[in-house]
Amino acid sequence: MKILYLGTRKEILEKCYQMGFEIVYSLVIEGSNAEVFLKQKGYHYDIINKENKDQMLKKLLEYEYHIAVSCGFPYIIPDEIIQSVGIYKIINFHPSLLPQYIGLHPISGVLLKGGKKTGVTCHFIDMGLDTGNIILKKEIELSEDIDADLLYQILFKLEGEVFVEVCKILMENSYIYSGKKQTGKCVTYYRKKLDRCINFNTMNTYTILNIIRAFANPRLGSYITDGSNKYLVYLAERIVNKYLIQEYINEKAGKVLICSNFWIIVKTLDGIIKIHREESWNNMTEGIQFV
Repeated sequence: MKILYLGTRKEILEKCYQMGFEIVYSLVIEGSNAEVFLKQKGYHYDIINKENKDQMLKKLLEYEYHIAVSCGFPYIIPDEIIQSVGIYKIINFHPSLLPQYIGLHPISGVLLKGGKKTGVTCHFIDMGLDTGNIILKKEIELSEDIDADLLYQILFKLEGEVFVEVCKILMENSYIYSGKKQTGKCVTYYRKKLDRCINFNTMNTYTILNIIRAFANPRLGSYITDGSNKYLVYLAERIVNKYLIQEYINEKAGKVLICSNFWIIVKTLDGIIKIHREESWNNMTEGIQFV
């Protein structure tokens, strides 16, 4: 199989290498895992960015390949290129169960909303945004111990597994395959800064932990504030110890109950949570009141 690759992630490229597929050309984002892999293996690739994207996307018309694969690709392919290449010749891997959570931020969206399952969808790229016919979906269950950072890694690995099955489907059908139309309710989510702000006066434990999980990414994080200072939060968990719950049952939501070098214990409206303490929290002490 001849592959043209577009994107940032390396897992599908690794599968191509392992399966002996020919990667005829790649358009990648500078510094991405995909670029690191291609450079190590000696494959031909170009860097695409905001300034050159219109010119570089025309490369899809210059090469011969069985399928073009988009994986973590941040640019919309123009309709005229899709039509010239063929509507069933460009596939995309999306980290959600389409049509749920189309667009840029599906992982934050499903965790923020307390979703019970998610997965990977491989679909053809058409003239809409994540609306093309589906080739294959695979789902996983979600639990409280899965945050955004971990979920990214799980779904990227799953993309590689889905890719192997998709290739089998396409080859068995001699690359003449149209997939199935998307069905079900369309759900969208795009990150807003306000979504990352935690309010102990109005949010219960479930909501607070969902926010922290949804933005547990080194480039994001959620926020707690004492009214004067903001503190970035990346990791937290629910306290279930009966002694602690009973001991602090009458404390006000948002109060720091116990403070150590590694964690703080904070009262919520309906319980207690344990928040990992970051090095930048220089003035954190017991008794601080978050709002």
